[in-house]
Amino acid sequence: MKISMQTTIGEITSVPALLDVCKRVGGKLFENPALTSAETLTLQRVAALMGENGEAAISRLIDGVNAILRNLPETEFAVREDDGVSSAQPLSGEATKEERAERARPRDAICPGKVWYDTKGDRIQAHGGTVFFENGIYYWIGENKDYTRKEGKVWTWGVKIYSSRDLYNWKDEGYLVEPALDDKTSLFYPARRLDRPHLLYNKRTKQYVLWLKYCDDAHYTVLVSDALHGAYKVVQAVYRPFGVNCGDFDLYRDEAGQGYLYFEVDHTDVWGVKLSADYTAVEGEPSKIYEGLQPPFAREAVTHMERGGKHYLFTSGMTGYVPNPSEVAVSSDPLTGYVVLGDPHVADDSAASFNSQFSCIFKVEGKDEYIACADRWVPEFVMTREKYDAIVRAIVSRTDPAVKVTEAERRSLAEMPLMGTANTSIADYVWLPIVFEGEMPRIRWRDTWRV
Repeated sequence: MKISMQTTIGEITSVPALLDVCKRVGGKLFENPALTSAETLTLQRVAALMGENGEAAISRLIDGVNAILRNLPETEFAVREDDGVSSAQPLSGEATKEERAERARPRDAICPGKVWYDTKGDRIQAHGGTVFFENGIYYWIGENKDYTRKEGKVWTWGVKIYSSRDLYNWKDEGYLVEPALDDKTSLFYPARRLDRPHLLYNKRTKQYVLWLKYCDDAHYTVLVSDALHGAYKVVQAVYRPFGVNCGDFDLYRDEAGQGYLYFEVDHTDVWGVKLSADYTAVEGEPSKIYEGLQPPFAREAVTHMERGGKHYLFTSGMTGYVPNPSEVAVSSDPLTGYVVLGDPHVADDSAASFNSQFSCIFKVEGKDEYIACADRWVPEFVMTREKYDAIVRAIVSRTDPAVKVTEAERRSLAEMPLMGTANTSIADYVWLPIVFEGEMPRIRWRDTWRV
């Protein structure tokens, strides 16, 4: 009976790691430093599915699970604690030689939302990243999700780098930062939740500066290298600007060489601040661009661009891997005075940024053209306006008793793909051009398009 109870909980949440969370936390819940934000959301969703809101419902669940755990043999704990790294298999390994050859055919257009293969015929694995231009070549840098396939706890299998001259055909150039497979204490062990690599070149120091986000411990790691392809050296292992928990971010360098960091803070704020002369830390006081917001309306996927002396800050809402509406704000100053313009996506029936989330925006060299790069993290979960409205109501109802939700709305929240169990090895990309109407940037859907 104990095993069946354990199995039932796993089926309800679709999160096998829940038992590990319960054991580790020991009944202490919200605001517990042992919980990641994703794990907290998991427990909240379980409570919603049980038909109750708040800590009391989760507390009863935790107590019940801990009672089960105390009576299970130690050998069963060992099985659950296996992080799956040593046995992980890449999605790319499933393709035959013939399939890869067909997929490697040259491209002459960008096809948003379609599987994008590199020149070897493998899926491009450069998620949450950035596009960097140097010496006539574009470099696409991002998270390798090839091994992140629901089983185990693999999050990011190193940081990949690809190159292209035409923005259609991308060559795999290997790892910018390789995974550390034999050291569980390493920052680059695949079970660490490494996200959103972004890169600047510092003309003063003649170094490449790479920032990484870690969502399992709400910090950044900063690395430098004398060459684009590395090797990169860690100069800030665990860095939290101003001592706050930090999340999604973007980097910007102006024409004078001043660097800037834009970042999400504590799941409530977005701050902007200048970087130090070597781009490895912040300096001065931060500017609070957004503050006091709560999920799902708090802002993340922070993405900056500059055009004609105007600074634009694109953001998404906060619903994990599930897409939601975007927003753009504009200012004449890189740090202060931002005014919200609204959602840049036009005729978006999904109400979810064409089922995607921003990772970066870059300028096409030699042209007044800008490309918004986004990830479609969970392509099998298609958001609709009705589904999004139900999820929002279910989330808001947990903190606002005036919002009453139906059982169907609660279930819509519980059925969302969760961070940590979603199969992001099949995540796709949505690259679309930005067209300006006055100072308002517009993003319209195109099935296929050329630069």
